Amino acid sequence: MQTADESHTPEDSGPTLVPDTAEAITPPSRLRLAVPMLFVIAGMSVLGILSYLEHKWIETVTWKDALISRSTRAVPEGSYPTASRNIDTSNFPPESAVFDQSMSNALGDLNWSRRERLTAIEMPDAVWESILESGNIPAPNSMEVLAGPLCRLEEFTVAFRQFKVVGRIEAGTPGLSFSYLCRKDATTETVFAESNDPGWIDPIGQTRDLDDSDQAIKEDASFLVPMAPVSKMTSYAALAAIALIVLGCGITLNRTLHRLSHRYSTLAWMIAPALEYRGLFIAIHAVCYGSYFGASLLAIRMPIENLNILMIVSEIFTQGDLSHIGDAYLSGNVFSAAWATFWNNFVVQTFMMSILPSLIIPFAGVLKTVFSLLLAGFVLSPIWVGYTGKMTFHSVTLSLECQAYVFAAFAISVYVVYMVRWFGGDRGALNSALRAVISGTVLSATILFAAGLYEAVTLIAWN
Repeated sequence: MQTADESHTPEDSGPTLVPDTAEAITPPSRLRLAVPMLFVIAGMSVLGILSYLEHKWIETVTWKDALISRSTRAVPEGSYPTASRNIDTSNFPPESAVFDQSMSNALGDLNWSRRERLTAIEMPDAVWESILESGNIPAPNSMEVLAGPLCRLEEFTVAFRQFKVVGRIEAGTPGLSFSYLCRKDATTETVFAESNDPGWIDPIGQTRDLDDSDQAIKEDASFLVPMAPVSKMTSYAALAAIALIVLGCGITLNRTLHRLSHRYSTLAWMIAPALEYRGLFIAIHAVCYGSYFGASLLAIRMPIENLNILMIVSEIFTQGDLSHIGDAYLSGNVFSAAWATFWNNFVVQTFMMSILPSLIIPFAGVLKTVFSLLLAGFVLSPIWVGYTGKMTFHSVTLSLECQAYVFAAFAISVYVVYMVRWFGGDRGALNSALRAVISGTVLSATILFAAGLYEAVTLIAWN
């Protein structure tokens, strides 16, 4: 004899609102909500300490305010004239040259320059000594050079002349991370005879008050990006702190939604797929977070590639297809900036490029999300001076955006699971599939709007 429960089938009533397990129906306690916030506090504290230590270190760098032009028609007062050229590709392994050429061909007008540069400069010995991190300064009338902290070669050939590294440029000097500096004299003059980009280095150019003539000169110049790397240990520590913040925010948000779902039936309806397929929900977190932080770890080991991609992305936001977002932030209007961010992150990137295609092509949006997180992780890796301070606040935006992308990726993944069940004869699974897509869309839209507003407020209102 069957009981009422034993005769109850999915075909009779469709899926339940919330899976009938003690774990699913028991809301997280307030203590369980508070504990992951300790991760956030700890991560922000570490970033704050690293930012302070970085600031104190940079204050000791001799050329911390250097401004470097690689091409100009005149030299402003107080600057040292230079001549520079790229290091020949023949000095690098063949695979490096092939990669460099393939990236240049693929990107077209967008600049990709993976090679270091040789720069000749004429300045007193005392100035050479002041920027020396280790080793010796180049001897007069020699083929000796100082190498930037990220330069890869110890010896190289340019214009049939052999150069040798005898010392290192002081770490933290902006713009010279990938440069080799040699003396500008009669010995090196022939090296730059056929390939010469005239420029200049102003040791205090970023702080100097300019008169009208010097301002015109600097407006005509083409500058090297004034960026300097931090130590790898600082990068690893900052990345660990960011991971703590993202993890803490993600756990807190998920537990908060779970707790509120016991008060609001609509929210319970929305998060039911995540409770029913908890394993898949956790797996999507692992894939998304793993993609972001794995790419960030890789970038720490590939600073030249990181800087190239960072400059390309910056150009897209300032002059390319996403320049309207940069313009919105430059306008100083918080709501315009928040809307521009939300429109790109949700409407374009999440809804149109992830969710909608996945209704036809299974898991297409998941692959797109993983690619986006790989790119974001690689670009936002805390390699450069100033990033720890910026990420103290931006890590909250990152946490919200990652969680929104997780909800969207999970929705389009579990949609496939429900559709397979429906094709297998489970009539209620079609409603569950639609519920998953709707809930993922609404949750990701809400979180991305909050993230966009927070980003606009912190960048504009809080400067």
